[in-house]
Amino acid sequence: MNLLNNKIEHLYSNLFFLFFTAQILSPYISGKTIYLEVIIAIFNPYFWKWIYDKNNIHKIDKNYILVILGLILIAILGHISTAVKILVIFLCVIHLFYLYDKNLWKLNRYLIISILLGIMQFIFTFIDPIMAALIGPTSISTFIWGDSATPTYTNFFTVFYFPRVSGLSREAGFFASYIIVAIFLSYIERKKYPKKIYLMYFLGYIISFSKMSLAILGVFFINSLKKFINYIPIGFGVILFIGSVSIIVGLNKDFILNDPTFLHRFSGYISLYNLDMQDVLFGIDFEKVGDYSSKSIMAENLQGFAGFAGWIIENGIIVICIFFIILYLLNINMTGIYILLLFTINVSPDSNQNFVVLTYFIILKYYCKNNISWYKFLE
Repeated sequence: MNLLNNKIEHLYSNLFFLFFTAQILSPYISGKTIYLEVIIAIFNPYFWKWIYDKNNIHKIDKNYILVILGLILIAILGHISTAVKILVIFLCVIHLFYLYDKNLWKLNRYLIISILLGIMQFIFTFIDPIMAALIGPTSISTFIWGDSATPTYTNFFTVFYFPRVSGLSREAGFFASYIIVAIFLSYIERKKYPKKIYLMYFLGYIISFSKMSLAILGVFFINSLKKFINYIPIGFGVILFIGSVSIIVGLNKDFILNDPTFLHRFSGYISLYNLDMQDVLFGIDFEKVGDYSSKSIMAENLQGFAGFAGWIIENGIIVICIFFIILYLLNINMTGIYILLLFTINVSPDSNQNFVVLTYFIILKYYCKNNISWYKFLE
């Protein structure tokens, strides 16, 4: 019986990491992607048993209650989608802790499969671009789900001297993001992985190389200064981040407004200062912003602002403050917050993309104040 349970538990683990890595396999229903890895986590009885069996599970820390109340308050303020997405992230992160604790960690296996597919895509971009597209994310997702396929983008075009590909990710930028977060995880764990894993990570980094790939340099820099950064109070640190990026964007405004990639990721820092006080406090839909930056994004057929500034515009300062209070209650230090903001520079901090969830796992495991992790009751 134990052998059978062990095999079933490993099956759950394989399915979770398959869908976690290959989010193109998830369907798109009523305007929302239904992430199958979340379904696997919810219906994994071994996961819930693991939570129940932990020694202090009946001693619920008041901070965890406050976190739930914070999410409820975000929903009451009218941002139900934001609250649900954050809740789903935390569910997946706890599931990752369970898999890590039970030695069911199979992330490398499925990331390497994705990289191998990416290598095939990369080769075919030179010898048969049509075949490259046929094994790209849009074709795979549409083949499986038809009209219910999740949004994808087969953007196999050249950014830095050679084409970049997407593997099993929804688009090349997300593939690059997943790889750099996985590389950073391997770095901070200091584990001796087999050389073939490091080789595959390197190849994955090369074939997915995009502007987002450079973010890892900023993360390594921030990590090297963590002894100093962790002295910065969270509120001041976030304001410093917004102010610094705003100054850089302001100095390069003309360039940013004329480059679709930077327009999407950074023009929110321009629009942020064009809002009235009510919109700053409570948020505003992207379509209602109405300034030059938002109109430029619409002209490029991009779906809203990406990055942290866009998230502020959409949710408002009050929700953002609640979010960072939640991170404070979970004991995350300032270095961890900066790492989160850098790794989510092309999406929003409440995105359910695999690299975002993995980033939360990293900061909740390795970037807690005084090395006291939020999941101490799991020890």
